[in-house]
Amino acid sequence: MASLLNAQARADLSKRLQDLDKSLSTAPVLPVLSTHLQIPLTPLFFLVTLGTFLFILVTNNFLPCLITDLCGYLYPIYASLKASTASSPGDLSTWIGYWAIIGYLHLLEYFAPYILPIFPFYYTFKLVLIIWLVLPRTNGAKVVHDRVMKPLIPVIESLVFLPTEDGDAEKKKKKKDGDGEEKPQVAPAAEEGTKDKKTEEEEPKPRKVPQGKVKWGYVKLQ
Repeated sequence: MASLLNAQARADLSKRLQDLDKSLSTAPVLPVLSTHLQIPLTPLFFLVTLGTFLFILVTNNFLPCLITDLCGYLYPIYASLKASTASSPGDLSTWIGYWAIIGYLHLLEYFAPYILPIFPFYYTFKLVLIIWLVLPRTNGAKVVHDRVMKPLIPVIESLVFLPTEDGDAEKKKKKKDGDGEEKPQVAPAAEEGTKDKKTEEEEPKPRKVPQGKVKWGYVKLQ
């Protein structure tokens, strides 16, 4: 009996969803968004409704920090865990760029009391940025990773004087070339001759002592 009721409820729900899909197909904007974003009409309708509701709440400063954090953490955590187990590293690099931007935004929010009076729509901007980063069609996180983060890596390394692999390879190559140079060889006979000349020049010559017979306290020279 329970299985029959469940089957009947599922059939009724699927029929209602089909009717909703047919009615949504006559809407002026949703079919275009569905083909552009590659999302079915019914899930797209619920996403647009939820996004509009959250957008109104954030614009009116009703728990904006909590809402933007929930939007920026729930799905990206699941997608990052899924990308870490995937075989292709492309998705993982995309989510690395996403979490780097979220980290910068959180550092910026420490100065929120000073930013909000100047830029009151900061959290609205953050919500739109998260949507642009997360949506597969826009793929904003990959754009930021490829066009912003990758070119910044050599600049940061040059500023903080971090050794790179290319620099280490060049140093090793120079050292190897220096070790490989042959030193000029000198013949052993020539080396001995130069050594004998140096020793003769450095050693003092012995003083000649006059020789003769001693007579009456003086030396008679021969």
